[in-house]
Amino acid sequence: MRNRMDAPYLREFQDRVARQAAAFPGDFFLAAPQRTPAVALTFDDGPDAACTPRLLDLLRGAGARATFFVVGVRARRYPEMVRRMKAEGHEIGAHGWVHQRMDLMGASTFATHVEQSQALLSEISGALPVLFRPPYGSLGDDDVAVLAKRKIRVVNWSVDSFDWREGYDDPERITKTVLDLAHPGAIILFHCSQEHDATLRALPRIIDTLRRRGYALRAVSELLPPPRSAPRNLPPPVRGSSSIER
Repeated sequence: MRNRMDAPYLREFQDRVARQAAAFPGDFFLAAPQRTPAVALTFDDGPDAACTPRLLDLLRGAGARATFFVVGVRARRYPEMVRRMKAEGHEIGAHGWVHQRMDLMGASTFATHVEQSQALLSEISGALPVLFRPPYGSLGDDDVAVLAKRKIRVVNWSVDSFDWREGYDDPERITKTVLDLAHPGAIILFHCSQEHDATLRALPRIIDTLRRRGYALRAVSELLPPPRSAPRNLPPPVRGSSSIER
């Protein structure tokens, strides 16, 4: 992650996910191993009736493709938004059944939430999601191993727009954060819900500037290496006890 983490809990989170990305190569990503200038715009927490339609309109007008990590119960409430994402060429990944910390769930509850999300999103979109981003970015090592065995890849981020943080309701601040930290292979984290109007106002300049700098805007899967066809030996599972709140 490229952001400067000014709080101890954020630095601990940064260290933990870096360790997981190293321990699970090919199954846990913070960024894409990309040398050519391309980035992925990703949006968490949808769909909803307020932000999602506006965001999709904006992306369509800009001719930009993105990856949406959607929450199961919200997809169940707004299936038409998920279908529109798919119809307009965007990638759909899972973001949990509900927006809760999954690293604190028991193994059975974790598996149930994953299965519910996978089944619903497959039914709505016609495709089984192969990407997963946990709420708050937090998983235990055993959770990553379970997903890897199901051939589901965990995708966190290398650039956080910080649009979730207090004081980041200013589109100029979000824009500066993203543009200062963008790099080849960046996976950029945004959010889309009714309280993220500043994100929508920041995006046109972010998209335009990235393109003027020579960056292509891709779906996450377009930037990642092909998944391995054969299972590999995974590190011993250890459930993480630390967490991040966002």
